[in-house]
Amino acid sequence: MDEFTFEQGSFDGSEARRIAVPASLFTDGPQPPFVLFDRRGRRADLAIARTVYVSPSDELALDTFLRGGIARIAESRRITQFARAWALHHVLINEVDLALRILPDLNAIPRLTPIVEIAATQVAQDPGAYLAEVAHTVQSPATHAVATALYALTLAASEGLDDRISLVRIGTAALLADVSKFRMPRLVARGADLTDGERELLRTHAQHGADLLGLAGVRDKTLLDAVRLHHERWDGRGYPEGMRGAAIPLEARILRIADAYAALTVDRPDAPGLRGYEALMEMAQSDGEFEPRLLRSYVRALGRALSVNARWTTPDDRELQTDESNLTQIRDVA
Repeated sequence: MDEFTFEQGSFDGSEARRIAVPASLFTDGPQPPFVLFDRRGRRADLAIARTVYVSPSDELALDTFLRGGIARIAESRRITQFARAWALHHVLINEVDLALRILPDLNAIPRLTPIVEIAATQVAQDPGAYLAEVAHTVQSPATHAVATALYALTLAASEGLDDRISLVRIGTAALLADVSKFRMPRLVARGADLTDGERELLRTHAQHGADLLGLAGVRDKTLLDAVRLHHERWDGRGYPEGMRGAAIPLEARILRIADAYAALTVDRPDAPGLRGYEALMEMAQSDGEFEPRLLRSYVRALGRALSVNARWTTPDDRELQTDESNLTQIRDVA
């Protein structure tokens, strides 16, 4: 977001960083308890604005407004699909960030579950708009978790796990699979530069993540196994149990693919992420890491999702422009 000078009467002419928000989020339902501005710093006219701006001092109020109204936003036909996707993505990131910090607090899962239910339904119906939002986030544990969940939900739905219980299960597992890594920030930050002992410690995160969820009240064995086993490999060289092939639960195999794709395509401080087709080709060339049939299914599911609305643009222009290049390259891989 670039620097922005608001006109006299809005922010006293002072320079402030603006928060861009899709305007249609405010066209149905109660008016927000904060001021919406247009590109020039005047009060926004919602009848003509595509994007409105919120002062950073109102960011908490914006978050609260979106969190409280997300069910209404998801169901509204007056709000554009991309605005709904933006809002749900925004709320998911905030809620997952909180859950990662407070687990195993018993309130973490009940607070997150309603948002996961909405996300599961929305993504299963039209994943394209939601997947496009991933391209506009900055790397963090929460943004990686949300990206993994959106990719996992897309693949799960294409594999027939499209009932509410299955989707909520896979979405929750994907969002919280790396919760234990949140307790190991120095090891995660060092990446490949680890001693053998540190590497073994990092490899315990999947089991510890399942343990934390159990302490938080999760009793769904399928969900816990998906978290615990999401680093198993198709060839049996994964961890923690070295399971092989179809013995690995389908949910864990789905998470393995979604987690790897999210990690490969994210921009990091030291290097840009791979483009979608590059990540998929690298995954396809890996030796025994992923189930081949499931990876092909993922490529097809990703291609179908992005074929409807593959919008990889800046926030201001996201509702107008479409870039089909990523879609074409993903199809080439398939």
